[in-house]
Amino acid sequence: DEIALTLDLPLSTVKTRLYRARKALKDALKDWN
Repeated sequence: DEIALTLDLPLSTVKTRLYRARKALKDALKDWN
């Protein structure tokens, strides 16, 4: 919540970006293995 307030973005937008970032990271790790 604090991050959303700091960036002045809706919490849903922050969660979506975090979700996409985590998914991209998992895909990258999967490719390495």
